[in-house]
Amino acid sequence: MSNQTTTIHVIVLLLIFKTIFMKPAKKSHTFIKSLTIVAVTVLFSVSAALAQKSDEQVPYQTLFGSNVSHGGYGSFSAGYSQIAGSHAFISGFKGAWVISHGLALGIAGNGFAADMNNILIPSNNYQLITGGYGGLMIEPIIFPMRPVHLAIPLIIGAGAVGFESGDYNTPYYHTYPYNMEPYFVFEPGIEVELNITHFFRIGVGGSYRLTSNVELIYTDQNDVVHKIVSKKDLNGYNAYLSFKFGRF
Repeated sequence: MSNQTTTIHVIVLLLIFKTIFMKPAKKSHTFIKSLTIVAVTVLFSVSAALAQKSDEQVPYQTLFGSNVSHGGYGSFSAGYSQIAGSHAFISGFKGAWVISHGLALGIAGNGFAADMNNILIPSNNYQLITGGYGGLMIEPIIFPMRPVHLAIPLIIGAGAVGFESGDYNTPYYHTYPYNMEPYFVFEPGIEVELNITHFFRIGVGGSYRLTSNVELIYTDQNDVVHKIVSKKDLNGYNAYLSFKFGRF
């Protein structure tokens, strides 16, 4: 929008404000109101003409036109989260198509594992909550050509969570998975990215995982039912470091 168009908009707003909130004498009220309506109409017409002239200077762009650049990247990440109130390790991947440097569309997924030993069920066994999720990813990139810029990834998809237990006396602490429960996930995030080279970026990011209600239970050898994950236990923050490789 040009400076002339902005000035016209300000004048129009002042005229509208004067007409509404300033009350002149009754004899001149109708005349001033009519004059204001005419002025507003003329100013908006001029504003529209200037805006059209400004738009004509910008070439028409399409998603697949020759004036649009295309690229892509693959990335992996590692970080920290919380699952059911316990510390968890989280790792992830992304694969995306990059349009005109400023928008990435693709897929993403994360896997997690939380050590719940003697927290959920007192025993001598090794206990883990494990799971993962993935889906479609939309990622606007703000000021992508700057050495330091922002990316705003959004993941919409589904996943599953399960409970694993193992005996310390078995070799390599083998764990045995029990029932898994599915869920839907919605995860918005934000990353601060650094352009290291033309094909390599490092990002420091955070996100918040929102899931549908999940109820994961475990029945031990004595037929006692233990509630492992309930309702919103999977909701929580992630903090991670990411490494991207590709053509941006």
